[in-house]
Amino acid sequence: MTLFVEGVTILTVVLVPALVGLFITRRFLSASFHEASSEAAEPIWAIVGVTFGLLLGFLVVDRWAALQAAQSTVQDEANDMVNLYQLSYGFPDSAMPADLRGQLATYAGLLVDDEWPALGRHQSSPRADAAFTGLWRSYLRLEPALGATSASYQESIKHLSDLQDARNRRIHTAHDEVPVALWVVLLGGVALMIGTVWLTGPQHLQAHLLMTIILALSLASILFLIRAFNNPFQGDVRVDSEPIERVLQRFE
Repeated sequence: MTLFVEGVTILTVVLVPALVGLFITRRFLSASFHEASSEAAEPIWAIVGVTFGLLLGFLVVDRWAALQAAQSTVQDEANDMVNLYQLSYGFPDSAMPADLRGQLATYAGLLVDDEWPALGRHQSSPRADAAFTGLWRSYLRLEPALGATSASYQESIKHLSDLQDARNRRIHTAHDEVPVALWVVLLGGVALMIGTVWLTGPQHLQAHLLMTIILALSLASILFLIRAFNNPFQGDVRVDSEPIERVLQRFE
């Protein structure tokens, strides 16, 4: 489902019931009841509006920050891979640096081709994980010969550890999404806010209709942003594998 279709769907799901409920409320509730309920519900409206407004705004900011952090993490991974590749040229031929560079290229290729689609499903790639484990073992086998004497090796181990940390953070971000319970609270809050505006709106139909439409559009827009930012590795607004692809091109 494209971003446009998702936006239209969310807008329809919020706006249509809001308008239908408005006309039903005005049709079956008397003017005196509407006036009395409006006076009684105004304090509740203020509390509900502030509470759920803050929650919705916080979630939008949180999801956007998670998306930006994930993109930064991917760039860190790309930088560490380039550093590892370049540092391997400081190893002696006995360390078979060409094999290490080949393993790095294989791992980067698996990230782009195998792991990125899996991240969109909140998973990681077992093949990429196995390739990275093999890379660690290849470097650790060099420690008896290079550990104490090679500055390039010590620096490589540091970048390999940083690469491991960035990989862990990226996979954690792929699993981090708005839980179902919070979605239930959000949708319940949206329904409560729309229901409250039915009882607190002005007597004039056109003014009441305009007030309801503005509220529904605002709530639908916020829900759309939360949905768009919810999965950093899926959809039209997502973390791109382009930094890793540039690394592959550099390796070639």
